[in-house]
Amino acid sequence: MVDRHIAIPCVRSQRRKTKMRQQENVFVRVKTSICQVSVRLPVVNVREKDNETVNWDTSLLSLHFLPSKLCNTSLQVLQNLTNRNQNAHQVDHQSIAKARLELQDWFQKTIHSSEAAAKTTKFGPKNSQYPYFLRHIIPRISFGNNCKIPDEKDSPSKCPFAVQTPVSRFHTDSNHTGFINLWLPMALVQNDHLGFLYHKPSQQLLTASLLEKFVNQESETTGIGATRPISKTRLIRDFLESSCCVLYASPMTTGDAWIFRSGGLHGILHGSIHLNNTDDEYDDGHSGESSGSSENCSRRSVEFRCQPYDYSKNQWIFGEPL
Repeated sequence: MVDRHIAIPCVRSQRRKTKMRQQENVFVRVKTSICQVSVRLPVVNVREKDNETVNWDTSLLSLHFLPSKLCNTSLQVLQNLTNRNQNAHQVDHQSIAKARLELQDWFQKTIHSSEAAAKTTKFGPKNSQYPYFLRHIIPRISFGNNCKIPDEKDSPSKCPFAVQTPVSRFHTDSNHTGFINLWLPMALVQNDHLGFLYHKPSQQLLTASLLEKFVNQESETTGIGATRPISKTRLIRDFLESSCCVLYASPMTTGDAWIFRSGGLHGILHGSIHLNNTDDEYDDGHSGESSGSSENCSRRSVEFRCQPYDYSKNQWIFGEPL
């Protein structure tokens, strides 16, 4: 089941319900403003059915299908950005700009389409001076754990759009700016799936601010820093291992799309997961050439980092729009 029209900016929205089967554990690194920890967490594929029902707020994270027209036009143009054999002079910048505008039109209509959005969102029709625009284009390719990063001097001629490998570290794109990400697979994802941290007891997607709130509450309850010599790093690790999992969707292929809050107060901790990984020798979002060819990679994707724009001041909005 897929939500086709979801209001992303509104925090109070419907909750997505899905039945799923819990799979293996994966190694993940989680970065917060307090520390960075490494843990193994269970993963849950939201497209596999089982007896356990997991809910999440669709104003923060939603799955979509792109219209077939965009699949036949815009996505075909963007697929070329993940071709590592392409030189800078081969990039058709005019076609990429056109594809961005086509996707932007669909994106803006999608996040503001529901009747509830018009009544509750701060960035809806009542405050149209703050529309979200597709700003940064980030192509990513991966060959699993066998990634080789070359000298940076080789990158400019072959990577005009800074092709990167997936970021395995779970993070938010910004602590202060309310980015929304549009994530698009360019082929069937074999591995290195995009994942999102989820707190099972409260049935909430885990944001950096929510994680720190839980940890601070636990610190006060147990008297950390006063009577018990347990660090917040240990608290975060215990909290994640005892109550969290990683949500991901598989299969994901051309035409599918994730839209999610990636920055600001409600930015979800997100990163890529490599199923069946055995250790932490895993790439972390570097740019540059990877070993292998684009034809046999485990993941090809393009994402847009979307940001609100203030027409009255003719500038991008940093921080949370009011």
